[in-house]
Amino acid sequence: MLLSLALSLGLAISLGASPKTTRKKARPAPAVQPAPLAVQAPSEPDSLFGTVKVGPSQTASWLGFRHLGTWTPEVASRILADNPQISDLDQLQPGQVLRLRKSLDQRGLAPAQQVSQAIRKAVVTLVKGSAELVRADAPPTPLRANSFLVAGDRISTGTGAIVELIIDNQSVLRLRDKTILQLVAIQDSSNDQKARTSVFLEAGRVWSKVRKWAGPMVGFQVKMPNAIAGVHGTTFECFVNEDSSGVVHVQEGLVAVSGRANKALEVAVGPGKSVQINRAGEVSSPEILPGKPSIEDRIEEQREQSLFEQNSARLGDVKAMRDPVAQTRSDRIATSPGSPITQPDLTPK
Repeated sequence: MLLSLALSLGLAISLGASPKTTRKKARPAPAVQPAPLAVQAPSEPDSLFGTVKVGPSQTASWLGFRHLGTWTPEVASRILADNPQISDLDQLQPGQVLRLRKSLDQRGLAPAQQVSQAIRKAVVTLVKGSAELVRADAPPTPLRANSFLVAGDRISTGTGAIVELIIDNQSVLRLRDKTILQLVAIQDSSNDQKARTSVFLEAGRVWSKVRKWAGPMVGFQVKMPNAIAGVHGTTFECFVNEDSSGVVHVQEGLVAVSGRANKALEVAVGPGKSVQINRAGEVSSPEILPGKPSIEDRIEEQREQSLFEQNSARLGDVKAMRDPVAQTRSDRIATSPGSPITQPDLTPK
């Protein structure tokens, strides 16, 4: 009897009770840990920098020479670090703004210091069109702006191309199309105590500008198949034809030209004059330059003027700092097209 009652009671409980669901207790969400604060280098005051807007055909190296008076791998690295918005200095676009550190500016140095501190390399500041670089025991490679060239390097330009080089921080060379030029020596003083810079123009046309104060220090020469043009601070242009004859045009300054026929005889060619060199290496008497400068030549002249104005502007700035009375004059200089980076300069050059 008691057994039946217990069985009946257990059956009733099993039929009426709902199955028990086992639930895991929810674990509390982990506390959100605050992200560690990023360690940032203290920002430097804007007074340590100047700004410049990139203009058409202006490369990083050209801007370095224009606003700092120099271009070296160290300067390039510093500018890249100071401009994190720029990923590649070789890909600058017109309109971009660069910050340039004033402490890098070498334009206030004496001429001898500027030349002595120049690296023994040439800097490619412009490449338009196709151009090749040939180095010893190496195949030709495309020539790139902002690259550094050494003695022995050979450049050849294609149809319609223009290449610009700066040597000694002061000497500017511009190669036209279908030109072959080799760097022979860059501030080479192995033969005497005077630094020597020379190039060999095998074919084509090269325009050169050497600062008048730098000429005696760099001893710049352009060698041609049948002649040598020695420079003492000037602006001039050399041509070499297919038959190895040539022409030397002098725009300003003085160039001494000696031909292969009589190397001891130097023909002095003054401003606005020109000489011919025939296949035998004989140099003609100087004659007045024919015609007027082309539009292209005038544009290049303006580019060079913009490049070299920085020295006179820097000189005025230094004088103003020494003499507060001259501050008004310094202000005028700072707003001129040749403004140094001591003042923001956002005007395309």
